[in-house]
Order: sequence, then C-alpha cells, then structure tokens
Amino acid sequence: MARLLVHILQREPEMQRLTVLNVAGRGEPLTFAQCIEMAKAKLIRVPGLWSMRLALQFLWKMKISAMPPEAAPYVTSEYIMNTERLRKFLGLEYEHVIRYTIADAFADSFRGNAASV
Repeated sequence: MARLLVHILQREPEMQRLTVLNVAGRGEPLTFAQCIEMAKAKLIRVPGLWSMRLALQFLWKMKISAMPPEAAPYVTSEYIMNTERLRKFLGLEYEHVIRYTIADAFADSFRGNAASV
C-alpha cells in the first residue's frame, strides 16, 4: 500500500484531483473456502440472512468483530473487486507497485507481528 501511495503522490501533483481506485493484490481472487483454510478458521453456517445480520449485530456490539452489521451483504454474497482501473492507472509500473498476490497479502495478515518488506 505504501508503494501505491508514493506512486500516486509522485504522479498526481494536482491537489484538487480525485482518483478512486479499487486496490487488491495481483492474481486471482480467493474463495471463502480458501480464506477459511488459510486462516485456519472454523466455518459456522448461519441459517438465513436475518440470522446473519443478528449475529453480526451481536458480535459488533460486544466488540468481538471489526465487521459492522451493515456488511451483511458482503458476507453473504460473492463480491469480486474490479481492479482494472488500478492496472490502467499504474500501467507498466503495476507489477513493481503491486508486488504481492492476493493470496500472499491475505496470508501475511496471519503472520503475527513480523514486519513484511
């Protein structure tokens, strides 16, 4: 993320310009099953959207989860982030700026406090 911010700041000197980009690692998206396996987590199936919202509300209120109840549609559906604008924006610099794959970045979030380069 730091490389992307530096790249944007060096490329976009105009302070009034607004650039909206979806940012993700390189490569194919991960499925929920892959994420659960990589996180070594246990999947708990919740019957129905109403139950899911209720569970998210409880977890949010108890400060157990960082996911707000409003995120229910993202949790219960398949959303794939389109990063095509990011690829076009970075052009030939894409692989230099976005060095890691989605899988590598996700796995890194479970590595504890070890600093990544």
